[in-house]
Amino acid sequence: MLTCPCVTCLVRHTTFQHAGLPVLDNSKLFLYDFWYYQIEAEYSDKACVLYTDTDSLLFEVETDDVYANIKARVAQYNFCDCS
Repeated sequence: MLTCPCVTCLVRHTTFQHAGLPVLDNSKLFLYDFWYYQIEAEYSDKACVLYTDTDSLLFEVETDDVYANIKARVAQYNFCDCS
């Protein structure tokens, strides 16, 4: 077998990388799970989705005190100190 050190091999990827796809799918599943099993289950027709994207969910909730509702379920939310 002969090899030549002056010859290089060029490989081009013409397809998208599959590594990011499961991350995006898991993100969507997490958001849908949160919406249907927590928000929709509790507020029913008093909640509606305003906007959704790959990693975000913007919704409106009609309630007397949303902060009291969040405080009652503090384990379900992320209150990290990001400052």
